[in-house]
Amino acid sequence: MKTILVIGASSFVGTYLISELLQSKEKYRIIGTGRNPKFKQYYEQLGVDYIYLDIDDENAFANLKKYQIDQVVLCAVRMPANIGENEDDDLMDYYNTNVISTCRLLEFCRKNGVERLIAFGSRFDTRLYPPTYTVTEQSPLNFSYTDDHAGYVLSNIAKQQVLTYYNEKYGMKNIMFRLPTIIGLGPHGFYNKDGVPTKSGLQIFIDNAIEGRNIEIFGDPETLKDWFYVKDLAIAIRQSIESDKAKGFFNIGYGHNFTLIEIVQAIVDVFSPKERKSQIILRRDLSNNGFFSPLDISQITENVGFMPQYGDPKKIFLDYKKELERGVYSQLFVNHQ
Repeated sequence: MKTILVIGASSFVGTYLISELLQSKEKYRIIGTGRNPKFKQYYEQLGVDYIYLDIDDENAFANLKKYQIDQVVLCAVRMPANIGENEDDDLMDYYNTNVISTCRLLEFCRKNGVERLIAFGSRFDTRLYPPTYTVTEQSPLNFSYTDDHAGYVLSNIAKQQVLTYYNEKYGMKNIMFRLPTIIGLGPHGFYNKDGVPTKSGLQIFIDNAIEGRNIEIFGDPETLKDWFYVKDLAIAIRQSIESDKAKGFFNIGYGHNFTLIEIVQAIVDVFSPKERKSQIILRRDLSNNGFFSPLDISQITENVGFMPQYGDPKKIFLDYKKELERGVYSQLFVNHQ
């Protein structure tokens, strides 16, 4: 039985990943870490060990040797959406959390026989490509040094290079995913934009649909969005854990993007009451936050065997609604709303 360490088990992705691993045909011993004590009771009920760990602590990994870990999934990151209103958007903080902590973790892995570290980056490193361009793993970087994701992007580039270094020099099988926009029921009804709490577009759409209110689409309704369901990401991570050979840098997603009108229509179909269906109002006079280029996923399909289960907006939001009614994730992340 493999032992999997999930660093950031109280995070959005970490929580869904552990659920996926527990439902897998393969049996795993799972060790989860985090800083939120609320998750301890939740995980103990599932038979998952949950321990306090702060990756910014230079001695954070010293007490992990006793667990005889086989693979590590690093879900704990510093990113713009998590920076509070009174916090500085400091480049050094991004490097300390996303790069230096990863270096310390990789050294722990190397010295203790851990074969693989799985980590995550962002498609903001190719943000400036046009919507007609399909981003591959070999695409040149193309991003803004002045937007609020610049520090995050720069630290992710360095993290990828460090992971590659350990693969090449020490024969590890580290994997890094370039992530699109991850959606699902969790803590992201609000996010921080330049440090200011902001209600997400997805949450606005769903709230309006549930109440049967009109839903406005700003700008071009055919604007392409790279939304990717968190459960499909969890599947891809599990399949990567199970792979004997996969290593390196992979795009993840559906291989195509959804239009805004497709997304909103699916939300209306799933959440809006039959007796008072929300009407979709097109506001072409107002701007939206723009498109994202599609990510080519041929490499992860070929090397990991990834096949998504939720490949269209209707499937995504039907499952989202099921989780909303089940209430588990709503309760876990209630303090984030």
